Amino acid sequence: MIGAPGPGAMTGAARLVLGIETSCDDTSVAVLEDARTLRAHLIAGQDLHRLYGGVVPELAARAHLELLPRLVAAALAEAGVAAGDLTAVAVTRAPGLVGSLVVGVAFAKAYALALGIPVVGVNHIEGHLHATALEHGEGPWPAVALVVSGGHTELVEVRGFGAYRWLGSTRAWPVAAEPRCCTIAAWVMAPGLSARSASPSRVKL
Repeated sequence: MIGAPGPGAMTGAARLVLGIETSCDDTSVAVLEDARTLRAHLIAGQDLHRLYGGVVPELAARAHLELLPRLVAAALAEAGVAAGDLTAVAVTRAPGLVGSLVVGVAFAKAYALALGIPVVGVNHIEGHLHATALEHGEGPWPAVALVVSGGHTELVEVRGFGAYRWLGSTRAWPVAAEPRCCTIAAWVMAPGLSARSASPSRVKL
């Protein structure tokens, strides 16, 4: 049964969020515990685009549709939890390729509905701005964040969650349907603080 708790069920107030990212051509799924601990993080690349010298939006969307069910199952297995242990689903809602986003959002809504849990839409550029909190904790505020993504670069002053001041970029921001492949996000931090990169598992399904 999809909603039945598994052997990895959490106790107390612990939260387990399934994260889904399908903004471009990589399908990414993660299981996050209490907003701090990555229990699983898997990425499935789409090699078929190499034949065309770039990402083909329609092919990307179809590949997400095929990959998501298996990738979610693999992520839950790696995290040691069952679908019924989840407390919410988070999914990229923008920016990105429209078809790819539609697949991810539709899958997340259906999955959350079946489990009876909430689904939360995430702007994945905003997600980059706070990604370092997973390893370093919140702050320091204010800070200047550098986002290097696909064909553009952005500098944003981050004063706290949801409080931003755009400083400049090589393209207008935000653009909801802009094709983007996010690659790097880093903090310009106070002296003595270092940034470490996460190492998700790349899988072939």
